[in-house]
Amino acid sequence: MHAKPSEADTVKKTFSDMLRAFFRKFLERSAKVLDSIGITPNLLTLLGVIGAVLAAVLLANGKLLIAGFIAGAASAMDAFDGSLARYQGATKPFGAFLDSTLDRYSEGILCFGLGLYFYSTQQYAMILWVAAAILGSMLVSYTRARGEAAGFSVHCGLFTRVERTIVFVLSLISGLVGPGIILIAVLANITALQRIFCVYRQEKNQVREDE
Repeated sequence: MHAKPSEADTVKKTFSDMLRAFFRKFLERSAKVLDSIGITPNLLTLLGVIGAVLAAVLLANGKLLIAGFIAGAASAMDAFDGSLARYQGATKPFGAFLDSTLDRYSEGILCFGLGLYFYSTQQYAMILWVAAAILGSMLVSYTRARGEAAGFSVHCGLFTRVERTIVFVLSLISGLVGPGIILIAVLANITALQRIFCVYRQEKNQVREDE
């Protein structure tokens, strides 16, 4: 049996947690409205993916500004579907699994569209940064899922999906897409390494307690 999270680990809040707390009342009111018109959490999740595909097509065609706004709207669905599921009492394992899986698809699709944009504008070095961003983003999610499946607390890391989304959207809207994707690539991979170290430290502490 693995060690329980320390008090510091359980109290520490990520930027995502703080955003959810700040917008909690707004999300709860929105969930009530969405429920009243018959919207389901899975429908919101699907709309988010469709939005990501549309944004990716626009990115591939060099429409960065409008793609940024659509990508932002699509990503916002992730906050609304969770709140709606809780309001409807429909928080089921498959719904959470589907949401998490489609989130990964959405990120990958957006980065793919951006990669096509860099290819069409002959910015070939930036394609490598896009690949690094995809790798880091997937590993941030995988390290948490695999760590928690092994019984560890992996509620740590500098650059979660919320931070990546904010940087991605702002970089498109501002036109600073190159620096934005480089920042995501670097910080996402650092976050994955942070989570690896987090799990290692917990296991090491457990070994010490067992001795």
